[in-house]
Amino acid sequence: MRSQVRFFMDAMDERCFVGAVLKEPHTFLINGPHWKSSAAPLVSTQDLPSADSYLMIWNKAEIPRLRAKKMNGYWEAYNDAKTIQFLRSQLWDDAILTEGRIAVTTEDEDIGRRFKRLRRVIQQVFRNEIVCWIHPSMPRTEKNPTPPDRSVWVGPGALAWFTNKAGRKLKQERNALTEAIVCPQSAQ
Repeated sequence: MRSQVRFFMDAMDERCFVGAVLKEPHTFLINGPHWKSSAAPLVSTQDLPSADSYLMIWNKAEIPRLRAKKMNGYWEAYNDAKTIQFLRSQLWDDAILTEGRIAVTTEDEDIGRRFKRLRRVIQQVFRNEIVCWIHPSMPRTEKNPTPPDRSVWVGPGALAWFTNKAGRKLKQERNALTEAIVCPQSAQ
């Protein structure tokens, strides 16, 4: 199985999602994959504001220990293929919210099942086909903005943040020229 789910989450959306992640017994969030020691750095719900932007979703019952090897002054997880990648949306200067994602590449049925459950959590609460991509410095054409993006899911908190104050932007990356707009045909 190889799959990803792209999203925009604000802090409230993320707390709800992390609650769903940690609801499954023996499941943890790990800062990663670069660590300060060989021990996997666990992230609690309270630690989320200061956690790394790259987290791993790990189930200890399936993989009792995540292993790391020393590399150029840091430790790097090397059996992290048994985890789900969780790249968090990032807020920059209270003006730009960047896209996040969960992703997996696995043949392990348990990890695949966990990923599908988390995908359903996002799809039940978030909305897709609500944003279109536009290059603001280019003229509007048939392709600028794009049609509604079916592959990007926007959390309710992120959508409220975005639409409640002019000048806020949703972008795939902080310095990207292209940005998202609420599609004209999307009902709010």
